[in-house]
Amino acid sequence: MNATSTKAGIAAAVVTFLVLAVFMNIQEHGWVAWARLAASGEMIPVRIISRNPEKHDGCNFEYSVNDRRYTAHQPGCQLDVGQTAQAVYLPAEPGFAALRPPVWELLFRIFVPLIIAAIAGFVTAWRIPREAPRP
Repeated sequence: MNATSTKAGIAAAVVTFLVLAVFMNIQEHGWVAWARLAASGEMIPVRIISRNPEKHDGCNFEYSVNDRRYTAHQPGCQLDVGQTAQAVYLPAEPGFAALRPPVWELLFRIFVPLIIAAIAGFVTAWRIPREAPRP
């Protein structure tokens, strides 16, 4: 690789990461929300109310906080309707809950863009034509 291809690869990686990071964080629950859930979340019992295989093989669950009922969705859920489990919810935002440990979701939402950005950078650097060797 030469300096031009290296610079192009780094630029592609940075741009790709920024685009993916913006996309991940304009959603309702971005990195900050997941970090807050990981740091301040509290456990609560939940009940699986439906399966949703067409939505990332997920399930919907319900729980109550201060006599108010909430529902949430968890992708990759292997529980059956009627089963109970423990979830983590955010007391400051009771409608935000997850069955999986929130730190895993946070890491997933950070590392997937990093991996995709690294791949974009390597592919870009590899695709830049090499300079002809000097005599």
